[in-house]
Amino acid sequence: MLKDFVKVADMPQEVIEKYQNQVPAELLQIWQEDGLGTFLDGYLKVINPDDYLELLQDSYFRGDVAFPMFVTAFGDIITWEKNTYVGIVQYN
Repeated sequence: MLKDFVKVADMPQEVIEKYQNQVPAELLQIWQEDGLGTFLDGYLKVINPDDYLELLQDSYFRGDVAFPMFVTAFGDIITWEKNTYVGIVQYN
């Protein structure tokens, strides 16, 4: 699905099943077809959301409604919020 994707690992099936009704269909497709890794020459990283949920909840005022989808090369987290829109939490 993603051009220039560099796969690091498969997304664990239990993570896919856990969040399949909470994320956009496009993200679910990336998880299933591409797995975990980077694209856009390493600028964006497909992540396991469980690795970033606690950080997001502890450091972002909307952490209770934000879901981590990607991380940038600069450490910012791209989020899916309120099952409606994409956001970004900048940590610089």
